[in-house]
Amino acid sequence: NLAAFLIGSGWRLGEALALNVASVEDYGKGRPMWVTMSRVLRRNPDGTHTIAEAERKAQKSMRRIELDPATAAIVRARLTGKRHSDLVFTHDGRAWAPHNFRNRLTRARKSAGLENATIHWLRHTHVAWLAMSGAPLPELRKRIGHADITTTIGTYGGMIGDVGAATLGAFAALRDATPT
Repeated sequence: NLAAFLIGSGWRLGEALALNVASVEDYGKGRPMWVTMSRVLRRNPDGTHTIAEAERKAQKSMRRIELDPATAAIVRARLTGKRHSDLVFTHDGRAWAPHNFRNRLTRARKSAGLENATIHWLRHTHVAWLAMSGAPLPELRKRIGHADITTTIGTYGGMIGDVGAATLGAFAALRDATPT
């Protein structure tokens, strides 16, 4: 479920592991679900982890995104019986240890023959699918929390193909309506 959330949201692992119930806006099945990224799990020098609140994170990387129905269903199933302050993604009732999730993902990707797949690859998959669906780079930048559009362009710009038929049609209409 956590891996599916990462693909469905484009969030980083530390962002997903810090997501609490209070950061989920759920208006019921069939209606949009929104999640707000305002906390992140950080690794301390001693190897322990701490959840950093908004003031310790770059403001531009804070974001509120709408989830597609399948990803919303994953989150909705994890909210049952939880308090406002509880984490959404837990394992056996406890906070996920990032290394445990990485180990499980490593085993899963090896058994699937995906040697190059990493946790961050899940984020890249999310962005690639949005780009292939026609999402413009400024929307991608906001959704994934890049502070600067040049980061988004440098990382994902190569995924953007030619303009779509609707854009080309709008261009032709403007060109044809303009006196020469």
